[in-house]
Amino acid sequence: MNLRPHPPRPADLNLTPLVDVVFLLLLFFMISTTFEQQREIPIALPEAKGQPARQSDSKPLVIVIDSDSRYIVAEQPIAPGPEQDTHELLVQALRQATAKSANRTLLIEADAHTPHQAVMRMLDAAQEVGLTRLAFAATHIPGAQEKSTPPAPAISDPAATAPVEPDASSPRPPQ
Repeated sequence: MNLRPHPPRPADLNLTPLVDVVFLLLLFFMISTTFEQQREIPIALPEAKGQPARQSDSKPLVIVIDSDSRYIVAEQPIAPGPEQDTHELLVQALRQATAKSANRTLLIEADAHTPHQAVMRMLDAAQEVGLTRLAFAATHIPGAQEKSTPPAPAISDPAATAPVEPDASSPRPPQ
């Protein structure tokens, strides 16, 4: 009979199954996850009955203006300030954004309750930079031209929006 104490055996911890499960979970979440474009500021686009714009291959420069006249130029927020400073910041941001891209098309996504002055300030900055091709984003009301029903409530889902080009038959503002 052997009564001498046995030296303790080192613990044998096999981590291979745990690592396999972690990688399988990681792969599952990578495949099943969908990515949505999240806006930094919530806006409710105005509604329009016009024809949806044709989709082009080039991606326009997107300007977002919320109801509090805050601007986001190419996903970069513009710090609010006095009117003259805001204009200079907008011009500078537009110049930087257009310098990075050869596309000179501007898509303005203004909230339905955005003050008109905020949109005009953006248009002035775009004109100063030389951006002349622009479109306004709006929520398209399908079938609105055939029916005379009241407009639907505003939709804030950016996936349900499409840029709408102004109707050629509408009167132009005086220059």
